[in-house]
Amino acid sequence: METHSFADVVDGARRRAFVGRRTELAGYLAALTGRSVRRVLFVHGPGGIGKSTLLLEMRARARDAGRATLLLDGRELEPTPEAVTAVLPTESAGAGTVLLIDGYEQLAPVDGWLRRELIPSLPASGVVVLAGREPPAPAWRTDPGWREVVAVHPLGHLDDVDSAELLARAGVSAADRERLVRLGRGHRSPWRCSLTRRWPVRCRKPWPRCRI
Repeated sequence: METHSFADVVDGARRRAFVGRRTELAGYLAALTGRSVRRVLFVHGPGGIGKSTLLLEMRARARDAGRATLLLDGRELEPTPEAVTAVLPTESAGAGTVLLIDGYEQLAPVDGWLRRELIPSLPASGVVVLAGREPPAPAWRTDPGWREVVAVHPLGHLDDVDSAELLARAGVSAADRERLVRLGRGHRSPWRCSLTRRWPVRCRKPWPRCRI
């Protein structure tokens, strides 16, 4: 009997395409396996740098470890305690649960509530990952209690080796990979032009036009 779903197929393809982010994953896996007390992780960086891709890989690794996971997108939630609580049912907040929130900058109005009420109420065996465009608010880093359990990971560009590997896994030719690595310097925005085979196209800032 067929046991795989479309979600399994999609997740498998994503994982085969994933490269890099070794430092961030090392810190995450240390939290996941209980080797680190830093179990509230902030990942921040500009749009298009790969935060959402990293969170999907983190979710997959948590599932591999047998953990219950919940991935939320702050862009799809009203920034109120009621809205966040509504998508966090009691059974999903059990011991060992991994809570990942993407687009965390959209939840800035409830950052204080998350810090003072929601996250402290979760089991200490769980892991929380908050990914957004902005660094965490100062209170996360100046409070001596949170300093013990928070790790901050600024997400930068992929290096040239990982950039070339990512493009290779996407089926980009060797000649085009070299040009795209030089153009993108690890940023994904200009690469979308190659991966969609629409040249030239309009790309997101800071890449007003991409021509290969």
